[in-house]
Amino acid sequence: MKKKLLVCLAMAMCLAGFAGCGSKEEKKTDDVSMDIHSVAKEIVDNGNFTDIAEINKDKGISQYSVGDAEIADAVTYFSSGATAEEVVIFEGATDADADKLLTAAEERKEDDYKTWQDYKPEEVSRVDKAVIKKSGKYVVFCIADDKDAVSAVIDKYFK
Repeated sequence: MKKKLLVCLAMAMCLAGFAGCGSKEEKKTDDVSMDIHSVAKEIVDNGNFTDIAEINKDKGISQYSVGDAEIADAVTYFSSGATAEEVVIFEGATDADADKLLTAAEERKEDDYKTWQDYKPEEVSRVDKAVIKKSGKYVVFCIADDKDAVSAVIDKYFK
């Protein structure tokens, strides 16, 4: 009886050991690298926008509460004010900076929601569909009609 118990225990330990040898594939966000200007253009070309144009990045960045986040680069597209449409891609200097920029993008969505709710309520549905994604040191914020198309473009680069 003791022998059977010891054999069962030994087999269980071996199985547990083999299970621990399995590998998990983790997405390494440090490996993400992209030309943010090309990606932004691709988003604009595929997002079913009606009123959007690239603006000076400093002017675009000023619309966000970025705090002390260091921005390596950014590209900004905004509407003329007739729609809520917007595409902004930040490249933070570090992942920690990108975390701060992600927070700024989330706050921007909240602010946009309040603004459009009072100014032009029919634009709120666009703001509700806003895409906010972060990978490594990159953050994308986009308000567009075609959320799925925008997400598909971003996901190509964030994989």
